[in-house]
Amino acid sequence: MPMPERVPSPFSRQAYGNPRTTLRPVPAFDPDETLPLVTKRPSQTQSVLPMKCLSCQGPVQRATAPVSVTRDGYRLTWDAVPAWVCTRCGSTYFEPPEVKKIRQAVQALQSVAPK
Repeated sequence: MPMPERVPSPFSRQAYGNPRTTLRPVPAFDPDETLPLVTKRPSQTQSVLPMKCLSCQGPVQRATAPVSVTRDGYRLTWDAVPAWVCTRCGSTYFEPPEVKKIRQAVQALQSVAPK
């Protein structure tokens, strides 16, 4: 039995008068333009942090918290250090500048403490 000749499909693009597939031009875009979903950046003085407390998932807002550090028999105490405080459980979260200042104070105390 001989093989039948290849016949174009009646459902092909050519049968409907559509030209062959061509690549359409895609406009160039900057992916960084689409990143911020908010049009303006949040201000540095916001009072409620968009994250939740890591312990209880409660809201966290800007406040102050006491800090006490004990090293080598000495105690450093601050009554009001700026921090993010959970309104539900009271957990505190400090920003890097405050942590840096506390560490500098502890290192200064250790450098002057008698050994």
